[in-house]
Amino acid sequence: MQFRGETRLHLRFHPLKYLLHLASLIPGDGSQIFEKTRAIEVQDGGGRCTVRTERGTVTARAGVLATHYPFYDSPGFYYARMDPSRSYVLGLRLDEPFPDGMFINAEGPTHSWRSQPAGDGELVIVSGMEHRSGETVDTREHYRSLEAYARSVYPVRSVDYRWSAQDYITNDGVPYIGPLAESHENIYIATGFRKWGMTNGTAAATILTDMIRGRASPWAEVYAPDRFKPAASARRFLVHNIGVAEKYIGGMISRPAGDLADVPPGEGKVLMIEGQKAGVFRDREGRVHAVNPTCTHMGCVAAWNSAEETWDCPCHGSRYDADGKVIHGPAVKDLAPRGG
Repeated sequence: MQFRGETRLHLRFHPLKYLLHLASLIPGDGSQIFEKTRAIEVQDGGGRCTVRTERGTVTARAGVLATHYPFYDSPGFYYARMDPSRSYVLGLRLDEPFPDGMFINAEGPTHSWRSQPAGDGELVIVSGMEHRSGETVDTREHYRSLEAYARSVYPVRSVDYRWSAQDYITNDGVPYIGPLAESHENIYIATGFRKWGMTNGTAAATILTDMIRGRASPWAEVYAPDRFKPAASARRFLVHNIGVAEKYIGGMISRPAGDLADVPPGEGKVLMIEGQKAGVFRDREGRVHAVNPTCTHMGCVAAWNSAEETWDCPCHGSRYDADGKVIHGPAVKDLAPRGG
């Protein structure tokens, strides 16, 4: 809508170009970026923050855990206060023009639409089909359902791209931005962005910069990680943790049926092999990849994600490739191989 005398400003960010530009401004004046370097431990003491990585140790006056989900989550019990959520995205070509703008529906289930110039034309991006990470369903069905929905709205010429995303949602829907916990004054956190990473990430950078530099932030109280609002979050807190407990206990005591012959090429399944649970994936050449499916974060049993060919933890969202290598925290240790 545009009123008389009003100038309408429509901005659309390309997230990768935006982030690459931000990254280009960082090096220099004592600042550096280290890629492919996994942080595996953080310590706070003596007025310093120490981060141990696979390749060395870094110390600083302050550290920020901006790792999507905090891999160091025990001090603030973040594992009990956030839900991992997956959603799916398709890049489409349409047989009719797409209206200018970005759109999201108010009612559920949620879907969003936007267009993106793509060299030889326009790519339309549609997302939706949200569900809790690690659900033991055929995740490929979510792509099929999203495509069916898109075709019910527009004449789709082709589906050129498909991918999925994982986000974390706090108990009251507001991100956690601020000190990690009361006894960790040199470690800060930014998490629970609820699928709004670019805007909430910018807000987090503004708030934490003020905090680290000793300035008051007018938004700090709203995002404070130590808040608890019973009216807004008590029910979700209970539902989340009861669900986690059920998945943990169920995974521990279950004895899945079947054997290796039941796993066709391109599929994965949790089986009992020689009295132990094994996460088994048979690749398209027939080779078997077997791991201990117990998540190294807090011990829940991971489920096979057929769409991405990964092992996903249903409790806190850790993800591993078919050979057990961590590809998404909070876990920092790989799944152990299962012999045989």
